[in-house]
Amino acid sequence: MNLQTLLKAAFTVTLAMTLSACNDLAATLPSGTPPSVKGTLPAGVLSAGNPVAIKLEVSGDGDLSVVQKSGPTAQGSVKDKVLTVTPPSAGDYVYTVSLKAADGTSVSSEIKFSVAAGTGTIIPVPVPGAAGVNVTLASSALLGTTVPLRPSGLPTGASCTWSVTGKPLGSSATIEPGCNTRFKPDLKGDYSLQLIAFSASAQGTQSQEVARLNLGLYVYNDAPTALITKVAGQEKVYSPLTFDSVSSSDPEGMALSRRWALLEKPLSANPEFKIDGAQATLRGDRSGRYTVGLIVNDGVQDSVEAKVSLNLVNTPPVSNPGANQVVTVGSTATLSGAASMDPEGGPLKLSWELISRPVGSLAGLSNTRGDTTAFVTDKAGDYVAELKVSDGEFESSKTVTVTASAPAPAK
Repeated sequence: MNLQTLLKAAFTVTLAMTLSACNDLAATLPSGTPPSVKGTLPAGVLSAGNPVAIKLEVSGDGDLSVVQKSGPTAQGSVKDKVLTVTPPSAGDYVYTVSLKAADGTSVSSEIKFSVAAGTGTIIPVPVPGAAGVNVTLASSALLGTTVPLRPSGLPTGASCTWSVTGKPLGSSATIEPGCNTRFKPDLKGDYSLQLIAFSASAQGTQSQEVARLNLGLYVYNDAPTALITKVAGQEKVYSPLTFDSVSSSDPEGMALSRRWALLEKPLSANPEFKIDGAQATLRGDRSGRYTVGLIVNDGVQDSVEAKVSLNLVNTPPVSNPGANQVVTVGSTATLSGAASMDPEGGPLKLSWELISRPVGSLAGLSNTRGDTTAFVTDKAGDYVAELKVSDGEFESSKTVTVTASAPAPAK
């Protein structure tokens, strides 16, 4: 079987246009533009296990969708007007791509193609040139990979000139010199490559062109998807919250790098935000809204930033200056606030104040900060001390009374 017969048998395209319920479609589409959607299959023989990138030509506004009608199950996806299918096995595949307008009317295209049995690699198509010169080139390539260019059938001593005659806007991709060389595209889209081969020149003669080949290459790459999941922790201050990114993915299976960021926090908050590869941990110190962001990169392009927002709660602390005391005048009263606590387990600041004492008393606290304080009772009566505790955001207070009585008279 020759190459032409193989291509015809292995790669058939049928585009059948159907239009339904189009009475009001013109109102939602650009004036003078007939609604349509059709697919253009890549040149080449397709094999099982390799992505097929079908460029869609769309006129009119609406949402694109794809449904498989027949063939071995292979879910297709549409993005940036490209239908991508990875056929799992040889066979005939049929898909319907639909363009649905806002008013519910739709136009669709039926796309059929055949997949040849293969060994897991795209079977490239030789591009014939003069004098039996050929170049074997796959019809599509993944952005970020290097495409080998190896002509065959060149005369002994031949020289080659490679050039990029067409490329996506903004691309600066070039081909390294030499006959057997390589090409690394830098943007996704269509590339046109040209090879001019020259015979070896004899002494005093000029080399002659023996072949001129033009080749097409479609370069594809879908952006990765970042996904954040909360795997541990309670949504309250001082509780460590752990976020994971292992569910992030790349359509082409490329390895991903990650960039975590704390995008939002309450005013005056000073949270801990620690990054450990695929995970990040947040420990907030103020109630309010926190937002964590994640961007993944497949080595070529960034994903859209994923975000997770949480509202952390904070319960006021509890002041506990201890039980009331009864002492004898002249003795030292010791007060402790060690039993004070913060419901979220956050650190506390304690402050003491002697807010009431008997008339004529000169008693004063030994210190006003810290877990404990003390004073000497110098008059009979009630001494009232207040303990204030703060978690940095909220404060609470409670008092304790020390009653000093005159010593019993000596017998």
